[in-house]
Amino acid sequence: MHGNIFTDSITAAGTAIIAGTGVWALIYAHKQLKQARESEKVKHLIEFVEEFEREPMAHYRKTVAEKRLKGTTYPPEAQKILDFFETVGLLVRRGYLDAEDV
Repeated sequence: MHGNIFTDSITAAGTAIIAGTGVWALIYAHKQLKQARESEKVKHLIEFVEEFEREPMAHYRKTVAEKRLKGTTYPPEAQKILDFFETVGLLVRRGYLDAEDV
């Protein structure tokens, strides 16, 4: 009987250690995934900023500005710019981009 108490105590301690390690691993994995998601959001935002600054978006912005200065209220190129921002807005609503960062 004395041997059973010792064996039961060892088994209980081992089980507690395994359970504690499992909980710690889940918490650590959750933090790592959250950090990876945040990193991806920043990466996507940088990609959108770069897309907005290079061709063809730079051309669309310039053309819209020139046509607006000449009196055209809604140049066709403006739709390309609006589509860009609608895509950004959709990604914000779905959580792929952070609203404050955008």
